[in-house]
Amino acid sequence: MDTNEHILVIKLSALGDFIQALGPMRAIRAHHKNAKITLLTTKAFAKFGKDCGYFDEIWIDEKPKWFNILGWSALSRRLNQSA
Repeated sequence: MDTNEHILVIKLSALGDFIQALGPMRAIRAHHKNAKITLLTTKAFAKFGKDCGYFDEIWIDEKPKWFNILGWSALSRRLNQSA
């Protein structure tokens, strides 16, 4: 795996939107075979993301409220540590 190339795919919306995005997700994997590709999604779609086989990691969006400083800080740290 080329650890220099990291791709974050964010898909948080409804089931139909997630299903329609499977084609582009497959294309991303096909064009970036050696990249580390992470999916940021909701808990409801984590299994779909894992089962499709296009991602190396699945992150669950905990959806922190706008005033949840610790939640936003944790997300920021996670994003910056993976870069």
